[in-house]
Amino acid sequence: MNVQRFVLGSVAVFVFVAAYEWVFHGIVLHDTYIKTASLWRSESDMENNFHWLMIGQLFMAIMFCFIFTKGYEDKGLAEGLRYGLLIGLLVFVGRDLIMYAVQPLPAKLVIAWICGGIVELAIAGVIVAAIYRPARS
Repeated sequence: MNVQRFVLGSVAVFVFVAAYEWVFHGIVLHDTYIKTASLWRSESDMENNFHWLMIGQLFMAIMFCFIFTKGYEDKGLAEGLRYGLLIGLLVFVGRDLIMYAVQPLPAKLVIAWICGGIVELAIAGVIVAAIYRPARS
């Protein structure tokens, strides 16, 4: 494993995911969350737990990049896109359908989570593939 590129990839994916999640959840889905406020923590409670959200995103970014390095085939950005799409399908379709089954979530929100999450990890896969690939001479 190229540790330097792994660390750079993890940092880049973390920064991207934090920004993407802020835009997606904080702006795009803001009105939906307001309409379903009874399902979520209060704003002050969320602020008090924000560090856990960031720790979780950092952990996910590191593991996302680590798993990528274990199956790395040096096939360029398409490899990262494929990886991100597959991990996105694994994580978001299953988890969000389960959430829909056990929590009274609007179907439109769950569909948005699934679509947005798959796009997010597809882009993250391209980012890690772009950073992790060996320098060409």
